[in-house]
Amino acid sequence: MQFRRFRSLCVRAFLVARRQRHQIMLLAEMMANGNDDLGCFSGNTAKTISELAGRFKPDLPTDKCQDFVHGLIDQSLGNWQTRWYDKYQRWAVGIH
Repeated sequence: MQFRRFRSLCVRAFLVARRQRHQIMLLAEMMANGNDDLGCFSGNTAKTISELAGRFKPDLPTDKCQDFVHGLIDQSLGNWQTRWYDKYQRWAVGIH
C-alpha cells in the first residue's frame, strides 16, 4: 500500500517538475554562466544543460509519463548503487 503511494507521488512530482522545466532550466543556465568550476558543469556546459532538459522527457506524451516514472523506480529496485547509497545514508547520516 505504501509503496503504491510512493509510486503515485513520484509520478505526480515528475509531472509538476516537468511543467516547471522552463524555470528549472533557466535557473540551471544562470548557475552555469560563469561557474565552470562547478563539477556538474565542468567539461561541456551546453551538453550538461541539454542533458538536464532531456531528463524531463519533453517529447513524451503526458499519459506515458506514468510508465516512464514507474520504469525508473523498477530499475532502481535491487540496483547495487541504490543499495550502497542506502547503506551510506544509514552509516553516515543515521537515516533508516
